Amino acid sequence: MQEKEISKLLEEIKKLKEENKKLKSRKKYGLVWEEEKEPEQVVLDCQKKLPILKEVKSKEILTDKNKPMNI
Repeated sequence: MQEKEISKLLEEIKKLKEENKKLKSRKKYGLVWEEEKEPEQVVLDCQKKLPILKEVKSKEILTDKNKPMNI
């Protein structure tokens, strides 16, 4: 009787190992961290040339002369 039980347990272990192998081969879903992705073009451009804002008086919008202007 023990041999039958051992045989059943070994067969069950074999089935579980096969099922586990199938599950591991499937596509995985989860969190993707930014380090894993290719940097966006904007980030790459800013590494080479930093954009600098300049004041254009003709496009200035003033709501109150006593307060600083927002860009």
